[in-house]
Amino acid sequence: MQALYLGTGEQSRFSHGDISSARGRFLIARTAKGEAVGCGAFKRLDFGVAELVCIYSRMPNAGIGRAVLTGLESNAAKAGYHTLMVDMSRTSRLGKRFFWRMGFEPAFSTGADLQADQGLFLGKKVV
Repeated sequence: MQALYLGTGEQSRFSHGDISSARGRFLIARTAKGEAVGCGAFKRLDFGVAELVCIYSRMPNAGIGRAVLTGLESNAAKAGYHTLMVDMSRTSRLGKRFFWRMGFEPAFSTGADLQADQGLFLGKKVV
């Protein structure tokens, strides 16, 4: 699924260790037949704050992204996070619309590795 999200020749913003730790997650959405159709992940950004590092759906507008994000929100709350952040391109209309519909709002980065001039930061409280 990581290859589907990144395509060929791209570098990931996260390592396997980031998302397979006790404070990170990688989820795969599958059809009833077991076919992978989407994925998502988060990693620790700061104390109490997780960063979404990927959300992918093979079939846009089919509810897969929503299901993946809902699962990530639940897992983040169980892992002890109170906030999910996403760093995205300021020009990504579809991404902005998706996250705004899902309750994300403009936020400030709390991590030293994120630069305010690089993208748009959106955040959401999770419970």
